[in-house]
Amino acid sequence: MEDQKIFNTDQVSWYEDDDNQLDYQVAFEEAESFKTDPLVQEGVNETDEPQQQQVDVKELLRERDQKWKERIKKSRAAAFSKGVEQGKQQGYEQAEKEFKQKEQQLEMMFEKAHMEWHARHEALNPGLLDLVFEIVEEIVGLPVENPAIRESLEEELSVLLHGAEEEIKPLVRVSESDYKFVEELVEKYAPEATLTIRVSEDCNPGEFEFETDKKMVVYRFKEMLNDFRENLSLPSWK
Repeated sequence: MEDQKIFNTDQVSWYEDDDNQLDYQVAFEEAESFKTDPLVQEGVNETDEPQQQQVDVKELLRERDQKWKERIKKSRAAAFSKGVEQGKQQGYEQAEKEFKQKEQQLEMMFEKAHMEWHARHEALNPGLLDLVFEIVEEIVGLPVENPAIRESLEEELSVLLHGAEEEIKPLVRVSESDYKFVEELVEKYAPEATLTIRVSEDCNPGEFEFETDKKMVVYRFKEMLNDFRENLSLPSWK
């Protein structure tokens, strides 16, 4: 029995041509060209993209975090500055408000003090006025001889003596100390008049009473003082 071969070498076609020989250099070059192929390179880039994107996200997060920190810092500074300005404004407004309140209080105090002073002044004026008049009355009631009083007596009496010649029975009452002085005045201003001079205890030096059938003129300091006092608008305790 003839041995049966697994495969017949005669059936195998062996390529012995140089062009069909296995070239390792060509295989290596093809491998290198495969690596540099754009399509292959694009595929490689696509496979590398997730890792690259992951790195970019971290960088973006870091940059964003830094930006937020800067914004927060600026916001805090702006808020602090705004708070300071608001505090100043509120402080100014509060100070102005307190100043106005103090000013109003002072105005009220001054007004109250002025009213109290005016009330006391009104209360004191009559008393002081009464006191002054009482002192003056005591002074004019004294028999004091004074050249100024004689001058005033001559000034007032001379006007009446000029018309005494036309009067009927004119009468002049004076103090005892002024009797001689009045006689001289009659001789000077009314030498033709039939005038009677009498001494009156009611007349102090410088005072007189001139009486005719038509009128009565009383020149007394107390009467003049009372007239002056009544003409004043100030109140009195009396």
